[in-house]
Amino acid sequence: FWSRHLLSGKSNHLFAASALWFVSLMSKEGALPLLPLFPLAAWILYKKPVAEALKGSLGFVVATVFYFVLRYVAIGTVLGGSTPDVNDNNIVLAQNFGERLATGGVVLWHYLKLLVWPLPLSADYSFNVIPVVGMSATTALLGLGLHLALAGLTVWGILRRAWWSFFTAGYLLSVVLFSQIFIVIGTIFGERLIFNGSLFYSFAVVGLVAAAATRKIIPDLASGSASKLWWGIWAVPLAAFAILTISRNTVWHDNLTLFKNDVETYPQSVRLQNFAAVSQYNAIKTDSTLNQAAIDSLNTYCIQRLEASLAIRPTPTAYQILGSIRFDQKNYPEAIDNFKKGRVLFENMPGLTEQLVRSHTAYAAQLGPAGKIDEARAQLLEAIQVAPNDAESHYLLGVSYGIVNQHAAALPYFEKALQLNSQDPRYVSAVQLAKSNLGQ
Repeated sequence: FWSRHLLSGKSNHLFAASALWFVSLMSKEGALPLLPLFPLAAWILYKKPVAEALKGSLGFVVATVFYFVLRYVAIGTVLGGSTPDVNDNNIVLAQNFGERLATGGVVLWHYLKLLVWPLPLSADYSFNVIPVVGMSATTALLGLGLHLALAGLTVWGILRRAWWSFFTAGYLLSVVLFSQIFIVIGTIFGERLIFNGSLFYSFAVVGLVAAAATRKIIPDLASGSASKLWWGIWAVPLAAFAILTISRNTVWHDNLTLFKNDVETYPQSVRLQNFAAVSQYNAIKTDSTLNQAAIDSLNTYCIQRLEASLAIRPTPTAYQILGSIRFDQKNYPEAIDNFKKGRVLFENMPGLTEQLVRSHTAYAAQLGPAGKIDEARAQLLEAIQVAPNDAESHYLLGVSYGIVNQHAAALPYFEKALQLNSQDPRYVSAVQLAKSNLGQ
């Protein structure tokens, strides 16, 4: 619609283009840096005067302002927001702008490198795949230097209305938001974030190849005059990329195959270590065909991944899954230890408190029959301290007194359990039995 407006001057085309631009902003704010491409397209590709190019783009500016108004009303800020978690974007650990700039240079280097040769790929780049670095890092200097040179070349091309400058500008505008230099976003790096940039990169490459063919620098394959050698030169990278695409599809058969593959590529990633362990653990729980030897072997894999994750940076997820494995193995002391460590990091993590309480009660049930009543009781008291309204813990604590004929001590715990859950017949019977033993 923008192209039609530039060709026809009709205002309905401009309105439609501006409306679609607003929709794109509402769906993903990553489009924001591309706003200058509208006047640049008018200036470079359609040869419009500067004043006309800027005036015609006002509809997009109005749509952008309206977007920012809605954003402010919704979340109370125009730009930015909450500080991302360090496990998502470890650039928050940068001690000064110099480190942030240098690490942003590394990010830019990775984006450009993947466009030229998309290997290796990964489902995740969280802590600590791209560590915070200083200006002495080679990849930081390469990333910043290449993009500064490209920016200078782009400005030179824009002033001369060179067609390729539109696409290099599109690439630079696509990556600027995700470079972490000007604004810190929710993740430090992601292949999905370079999709827009890859579009402009592809257009630029195709355009340069076409220009080279037109000027007879390279043979024009479409004319039929190219030799077999040139056909082979083009066929090799095309075949290589096709093979890479197909092989990547097989890797992404499901989350388990994806994470187990990618963690080998970036073992320094906390999330990949966790994801590989969680996916494998979930697979164990849902596969009823596994024998105990297979379960033990796969659990060992999970434990190795979780311990590697904890060595990089402790997370509640790693402690929770490690605790779950130890619970399944009836190693309740280690399960309790891991669940406690997880709660220190994130006390309100879903399920973690319940798992800790169940570990205490299961350990108590293991200690009781072994005659270790005092130790069992200590576990149940810890469970009640963690979750004062857990009926089962109160009930079992009452049992620990009842089996040694301390019915007076048992009754309050039975009554508390019944108060918390009046539907459990065990609690009703326990209260009645305790009262009967006390002659009530």
